[in-house]
Amino acid sequence: AAAAAAAARDRAARAAGFESAAAAAAILPPDEFVLEGVVSEKFDVRPASLADAAYRQVSLRRMEEATKKTRVVGDVKGVQRVVPLPTARNVVKRLDGTEEGAKKPRAERLEKDALENKLMGLFERRNLWTFKQLVEETKQPAVWLKEVLAELAVLNRRGPNTGMWTLKDMYKRKGAADAK
Repeated sequence: AAAAAAAARDRAARAAGFESAAAAAAILPPDEFVLEGVVSEKFDVRPASLADAAYRQVSLRRMEEATKKTRVVGDVKGVQRVVPLPTARNVVKRLDGTEEGAKKPRAERLEKDALENKLMGLFERRNLWTFKQLVEETKQPAVWLKEVLAELAVLNRRGPNTGMWTLKDMYKRKGAADAK
């Protein structure tokens, strides 16, 4: 068996480019083991007995190494500066110039007739509008705008213009008849 192992070492050394196993041992450090080959079978190794003392010691050492804490909390020497987190009292300015905790000014509610006229003007400019665009253009509270808009326009619920408001047909015809 020892002769077969020595022959296998020589073959492995020659395959790795060495003249013999002795030449490989002279160049490589003694604690380093080099093995080249092709894996043809997979084997799972289990201890012959769980009562084996050597296996138990290896298992305990592995568990201890795995449970060791790698991070250490240490004392920081010198004066430390504490920065408070932003709250409503210490407002932080954003890049666009607005303050984070500041409230937007409330939109002033127009009379119904004035809002209807403004919406008609917008629909003359363009046929289709999203609700967000209409809120930005009219600068009206969303609830009030939706209430007035429901009387003048129709929300497209399907098709290519989903979520867009368009003027009701009766107002479109009225506008076309007035133009003649």
